[in-house]
Amino acid sequence: MSEQHTVGLTTEQRDLLIRGLRFMRSSISMELIDPYEDASAGREQRLQEVADLEARLGAVATSNNG
Repeated sequence: MSEQHTVGLTTEQRDLLIRGLRFMRSSISMELIDPYEDASAGREQRLQEVADLEARLGAVATSNNG
């Protein structure tokens, strides 16, 4: 993720996007995986990517409010 793009979102749009990311995180967490494969590492990576994006959106909201 080396490219950065600026997207003008309203507060409502940002909140909707964050809710969608939370749903996505729940979906990834509850995904059935084969215990004999090394799928947990991939799951953890996807969860981290979602968490990072949530944090970035939260940081944008904080910087816009202050």
